[in-house]
Amino acid sequence: MSRRCCLVLTLAAGSLLTGRAAFAADGPSKIFLHKDWQIQSSCEAKASGAEISTAGFDAKGWHHADIPATVVGALVTDKTYPDPDYGTNLRSFPGFNDDPQHFFSNLDMPKGSPFRCAWWFRTELSVPAEAEHKTNWLDFLGINYRANVWINGQKIADANEVAGTFATFEFNVSKALHPGKTSALAVEIFAPGKNDLGITWVDWNPTPPDKDMGIWKDVFLRSSGDVSLRNPFVSSKLDADYKNAALSISADLRNVSNHVVSGVLRAEVDGKQVSQQVSLNAGETQAVSFAPDRQGLPPVQDQRAQDFDSRSGVGAGPLVAMVFQARRRRFELRSRHGLEHDPIGRAH
Repeated sequence: MSRRCCLVLTLAAGSLLTGRAAFAADGPSKIFLHKDWQIQSSCEAKASGAEISTAGFDAKGWHHADIPATVVGALVTDKTYPDPDYGTNLRSFPGFNDDPQHFFSNLDMPKGSPFRCAWWFRTELSVPAEAEHKTNWLDFLGINYRANVWINGQKIADANEVAGTFATFEFNVSKALHPGKTSALAVEIFAPGKNDLGITWVDWNPTPPDKDMGIWKDVFLRSSGDVSLRNPFVSSKLDADYKNAALSISADLRNVSNHVVSGVLRAEVDGKQVSQQVSLNAGETQAVSFAPDRQGLPPVQDQRAQDFDSRSGVGAGPLVAMVFQARRRRFELRSRHGLEHDPIGRAH
């Protein structure tokens, strides 16, 4: 059974959130930071992270890059390196290892490789003035492998916590951004070591000499009110006849304010509503869930015959909604298929 689900978070917390909800309604749910990056080796760029992450920093001689990109990928794109898919060009890349007896991913970077050094990725962006009244988040969906992250001269995260090719990272950057002015973001990225779980290759498809160091997935800014929803998920368990599925709904509620927020969490599946009381302390993140055995979520019947879309191969399935409400204002987040969480930001 294919299912299409939607999670909705609604926050209503009084006049304090009015400006935030209005901004979310007027602005985009995400500001993707894909274009106009500059990259350079830290062996060449001797400035500090505080300097490189300052708007107007002189990046003359740096390489242009659009994200997602690895270092080698960006250097191929800007013609610093030749096309690696043509002839034996890849063998000419500095730091390339073609030892058939040893797997390059499990070796240290060779001496003399330009990728033994960290590489800087930097960009500048304009943040709307109204973002000053919001909680602003910076998301990285994929960095390979470790990174120090700087915004406007402030180090917001270091390589001890930003590590892992397949990990995602989110930072509250509200205090570091300059709403209404140009902000600068700089990321100092280190290639995976020989014992790190990076992006590996096979003997007939050689590992690039940078071991795919770079920002290889989306980077974006987004905003929320004091309470946000993260990691929404809908799981299903089929019965013995494979005719019905019991749904469990879960998500993380996060309160970034300095006061307690209490309210009612409601979930709806195919028109049936269930609810539970939720209270979030200042700064608390709480995992919340609705389970069929506790909250009585209705089972979902096999709807392939009536809902199947022959063009996409996906069944429409039931609509699943989750709502958190406290007093008068409302802020919404939605997730399709229970996998993403994008703020819709409708104010009521």
